[in-house]
Amino acid sequence: MADTPEQRSPGCDAPCPDPTTPHAWLDGVYDRVARGEGRAANTAVWDTLDGYVLDGNFDAINQVLAAVDVGRLDTVTMLGFLAVTFAANEELPAYAGLAGRVRAQIALTDPSRVDRLMQGFV
Repeated sequence: MADTPEQRSPGCDAPCPDPTTPHAWLDGVYDRVARGEGRAANTAVWDTLDGYVLDGNFDAINQVLAAVDVGRLDTVTMLGFLAVTFAANEELPAYAGLAGRVRAQIALTDPSRVDRLMQGFV
């Protein structure tokens, strides 16, 4: 069943993003991480952003990447944001900023693995 004007995405209990506010769905991602549902959070990230990448909706992706609060994410979900958008990173000025914030957050939470985890993303 679809919500109007938004549709629900498979495996996602939150509405898909409205194109006029492409980062509104992030609260659902943060809630899933807080509940220990990192896999569901990462799935929502991939489902949403992969669609944006495939559609070439780089403005929406930039808004999302700029809005991400890495302090509210687990490591896998943070890296998911970078992985799903990596192929388009040359079109995404906000990618480098997010990569820097992810690196800084991992340096706080898992300093011995930061270089290995970030390899290839920056």
